[in-house]
Amino acid sequence: ERIDLGLQALRAPAEAITGSIRLGTTPSFNTQMVPTCVATLLKSYAGIAVTVEELSAGQILKRLRSGHLDMAVSYPPGDGTDLWFEPLYNEELRLVTAANHPLARRRKIRMVELHNLRMVLLPGTFLTRKLLDDCFDAAGAKPIVVAQLNSVAPMIELIRQTDLAGIIPESAVGMGPGLRVIPLEDPTPIRTPGMLWLKGATRSPVLKHFAEIIRRAAGEAA
Repeated sequence: ERIDLGLQALRAPAEAITGSIRLGTTPSFNTQMVPTCVATLLKSYAGIAVTVEELSAGQILKRLRSGHLDMAVSYPPGDGTDLWFEPLYNEELRLVTAANHPLARRRKIRMVELHNLRMVLLPGTFLTRKLLDDCFDAAGAKPIVVAQLNSVAPMIELIRQTDLAGIIPESAVGMGPGLRVIPLEDPTPIRTPGMLWLKGATRSPVLKHFAEIIRRAAGEAA
């Protein structure tokens, strides 16, 4: 009987397949990549309900371990021996300014040149901010952090409307008007996003399909 029910489910049209996916993600991936992947999934499975939670990397680990998330797009878990991490690609973080900013015409900027620069950054609870603080320390730079926002989209808008600069993955900035994206060096901040699951957790066929959609999107982003 179970085999018959399984065969019927396989023969059912995609719109008849139901279920839910609970995904955790950090702010930069929730600007463009994750919404694009969700849209692709829903085109194949219109009956699936998707919940996306924008969280810090630490919050994502807690919610994966408590069973409140099925999977996540985030960063290596550090001490996460109870978690599977599948790296997707390496990405550089870049300086973003308004088009009329004094640094907007530069082709490259060394991290030391950000000393005393007025900036907006993610709060210290985010792993990306900790990575940037390490880069500032290595370069001997101390920027003036005027604002801290826990989401990338409002950071980008604040940069567009003020003299503040920010450090954001280029993939999250897009091609919006009035902005300039400038590579950083000495050192270049680089991070490795990937997919996270709790070891031993059951992954449905739809969840596996969603993971493949994310892999393809990551390949294009890389």
